[in-house]
Parts: sequence; structure tokens; C-alpha cells
Amino acid sequence: MEEELVMCWYQAYEKTVPEAYKNKFNALLNKLTGKKQEHAFIRISVPIGEAGPEKARNVGKDFIAAFYPVFLTYVNSILEFAY
Repeated sequence: MEEELVMCWYQAYEKTVPEAYKNKFNALLNKLTGKKQEHAFIRISVPIGEAGPEKARNVGKDFIAAFYPVFLTYVNSILEFAY
């Protein structure tokens, strides 16, 4: 069995938080203020392998740094069609 490093967060439209209750608060706040209410749980898995957990953490951070702006653009573009 291969070990993995799991990195995750909650997304309430454009706000990112690590805790579920904060995400629910952000979604509620968005609803009350007339903003978009969509939210998601994002999970990134990186195999640890022989390089170790620190290398996996760096790979995960690099991926998230590259992925997040594209993800946010996608979220904004997909939601434009929903409203």
C-alpha cells in the first residue's frame, strides 16, 4: 500500500478555508449578501514515495500554486452560466 499526503480545503465561491464550519458560514454570508453561494470540498493527494513527506508537501504546494488560479477562473466562468 502506498502512502499519500492529502491536502484539502473548502471553497465557498471565492473564499478558501480549512474548516467545514467556516465554509458553511461563508456560504451563508454569501447568501445573505446576495453573492454566489456555491461551495466545494477540494482534495489533493500526493504519493509520498521514497522521497519522503517533505518532498510530497513541496510537490503538493507547487501544484496548488499552479492549480488554484485556474480553478478559480473555472469557478467564476461556470457560475456565470448559472446566473
